[in-house]
Amino acid sequence: MGVVVFAAAVATVLTYVGNSDEASGGTGSPAPSSILSPPPAEAHASEPVHDTAPAVGSCLDSGDAPAPCDGPHAAEVFATGDCSETALLTYLGGQSGQDVLRELSTASLPTGDTVVCTVTAPEGALAGGSHRDVLLSDAGDAWRRCVDHVEREVGCAQPHVAEVVFDRRDTADPLDCARRADDYLGTPFATKSADLRVLQDEQRCLLAVRGDNILTGSLRRLGSQSLPLQAAPS
Repeated sequence: MGVVVFAAAVATVLTYVGNSDEASGGTGSPAPSSILSPPPAEAHASEPVHDTAPAVGSCLDSGDAPAPCDGPHAAEVFATGDCSETALLTYLGGQSGQDVLRELSTASLPTGDTVVCTVTAPEGALAGGSHRDVLLSDAGDAWRRCVDHVEREVGCAQPHVAEVVFDRRDTADPLDCARRADDYLGTPFATKSADLRVLQDEQRCLLAVRGDNILTGSLRRLGSQSLPLQAAPS
């Protein structure tokens, strides 16, 4: 089985975008620290393991044999042929350029004249059940990319201090972190700026908590809801 990890490249020092007026100017002061992400691993295809390709949405056990999706399973088929991160995002209910996945383990299984693309649920994801469109519900928080207080990548269902809201794959794409923060939140960032700030580096935009508080859930499509905010443990 060939395995690839979707992850961001090593980041540089982050810049504080600040409030909406500062953000629109595209400048900022250095952030308190840098947040690092590991480089993507190289994908390798293995020898054929199936005569007939499992259908998209099928689930597999640890030996790549069919398994019921309503129980614990090792992997889920998210596409055939195209094993790109865009295909994975589409299966999970996300949108390229608007949703950012945490580090995930995927595999490509040669089957006949095609390739079957599978994904393994990350730590903290709900056990059992299909992961199709998981990003459209609160269960998707475990799949999103956040950063904890010691700069480790974690799922957004775990306590964290920042969430990656955009990861630039094409250098021609503008960061425009102020606009992306608005789009990610589903409400103007200014309505949350008392508790959040926007950070950016050469590749990414992040929403980070102010002060010593922590976030306990994703900020995606938060809208008018209250922030999932708690005081940091003493």
